[in-house]
Amino acid sequence: MEPRSPYPQLSDPTDGGSVARIRVLVVDDHRIFAESLAAALAAEPDVDVSAAGSGPAALRALE
Repeated sequence: MEPRSPYPQLSDPTDGGSVARIRVLVVDDHRIFAESLAAALAAEPDVDVSAAGSGPAALRALE
């Protein structure tokens, strides 16, 4: 028996479905940290990443 993932699978790629893309918004006022984290996350094929440098900028990015 395999352990269950704590993250629900939205679709099963083995039955012809596709895995849902993950959308991430990185918000940090330290530009180098935000860019590094965003780059690391963007390296994953199923992750879409956006970055913002402040709370107000993050809210604008969500619109």
